[in-house]
Amino acid sequence: FYLVWPAVIVGTLALAGRARLPAILAGIAVLGFLATLTYGWRDLSGAFYLFPFRIFQFAAGAALGCLVRLEAWPRRHPPGWARDGVFLAGLVSVLASVLLFDGETAFPGWAVLLPTLGAVALLLSGSFTNRQAGLGRAMLENPVSVWLGKVSYALYLVHWPVVALYRYRTGLDLTPVEQLALAAAMLAAAAGLHYGLERRFYRRAG
Repeated sequence: FYLVWPAVIVGTLALAGRARLPAILAGIAVLGFLATLTYGWRDLSGAFYLFPFRIFQFAAGAALGCLVRLEAWPRRHPPGWARDGVFLAGLVSVLASVLLFDGETAFPGWAVLLPTLGAVALLLSGSFTNRQAGLGRAMLENPVSVWLGKVSYALYLVHWPVVALYRYRTGLDLTPVEQLALAAAMLAAAAGLHYGLERRFYRRAG
């Protein structure tokens, strides 16, 4: 992913130009989703882990990110209640995916649209003013959420090794207490990685 996806973006931008990039990325998202559905019937695990069958999720977010930077993007901001409505719909979709999906859920399949479109809705709700409206601001711009955002990439890197190594020693079933303990261990490892290594590569503006 870290080698191919940037090359796809840069190559598409060079060949098609900035104005066409969102549409092409949206096309990649649609085709990628169809490929995921098709391949998932044969190998659900491969459809989950292999990059070609998850590219549509990256492409959906990237298409929106490029679209809002075009001059054709509406400059007139929707009212706060409308942006909060989009935010709430996205949040419910993501939380429903967390709470309702289980080992019996065919994922990725049609179910993958729920968290994907939910994430796109969350991004869209803050794309008009580069800030959320009242509800989104309260939930995403508080100190806890901001801190989680800062360490989110480090958390992404460390979360699975923590779970996988623990399960390797104890088995697959985790009690609620074990889940909370693992969550604390993930946050501690993410904080250590973020402050001990990641921040060293930050560049100051100017």
